[in-house]
Amino acid sequence: MKHLHRPHLQLQDALNLRRRRLRVQNSGLAGRSLRTYARGEWKKYRQHPDATGVLSELERMAGYRERCMYCQDSLSAEVEHYMPIAEDPNSAFVWGNLLWICGRCNRKKLDKFPRTPSGLPLLIDPTQRDPWLHLFMDSGTGVITPKYDASSGLEDPFGLATLEVISVLGHEAVIEGRLQTINRLRRAARRFLASGNRSDATDLHREIHEDAFGVARWFLVYEGRGESTWTELRMQHPRLWRRAVSRSMR
Repeated sequence: MKHLHRPHLQLQDALNLRRRRLRVQNSGLAGRSLRTYARGEWKKYRQHPDATGVLSELERMAGYRERCMYCQDSLSAEVEHYMPIAEDPNSAFVWGNLLWICGRCNRKKLDKFPRTPSGLPLLIDPTQRDPWLHLFMDSGTGVITPKYDASSGLEDPFGLATLEVISVLGHEAVIEGRLQTINRLRRAARRFLASGNRSDATDLHREIHEDAFGVARWFLVYEGRGESTWTELRMQHPRLWRRAVSRSMR
C-alpha cells in the first residue's frame, strides 16, 4: 500500500455528490430498505455523466499508471466504498469514502470492515493513514507483515486487519512487484553513490517518482532508512536526501 493525497473536488463535482447524498439521507427509509436504495442510487450515479469528474480525480490520485489503491499491483477499475454501504448508506456519496481499486481487491474487501471494540475502523485507508506506520517490510523478500510492538507483545491491529482483509497484499505476484521496485531503487541509489553524477541523481529521483508500491518512503522515512545504502546517501548527500524524502511524499 502507498500513502496517497486526496485533493479537493471541483465545485460542481462536490455539489453533485452532495445532492445525491442528501437524496439518500432524506429518503425516509431505514435498515435494509435504505441500503438497497443507496446502492441503487450509487449504481445510477456511477453510470451518469455527473460521475466523470469524480472518477477522473480518483484516477489521478492513483498515479499515472492508475494502480489499485490497495495492492498497487493491478490496474484500478472499480470504485470502492471504504466504509461499505452496508455499514453506512449515508456515506455512499461522501468523497472521502471513495477509493479506486482493482477487481481482485474489491472481491476480497466486499463489505468487510473490521473495527476495534470501541468502533474505530481498523482497515487502513491509504488516503488517511500512512500504511508504513502499521506495516513492516522485509526488504530482502518484499514481504510485508504487521508491525510488532515489543512492549505489548502484540502485532499492530491496523496492519493485522488490513492484511487479513486485503490478502492480495501477500500474493506472490504482488510481493514480486514490490521486490522489483525495491531492487530498482537500491540500484539507482548505489549508482549515484558510486558516481555522484547528476544523471544518476536524476535516475534516482525518477525511480522514486515512479515507485507505485510506496517502498521509497520505507527507505527514506521509516525503518528502511537504517540500511547501509540509505544511511550512506543520507550522510553524504543531505540536500539530495531532503529532495528525495519530499518526492516520496507526493
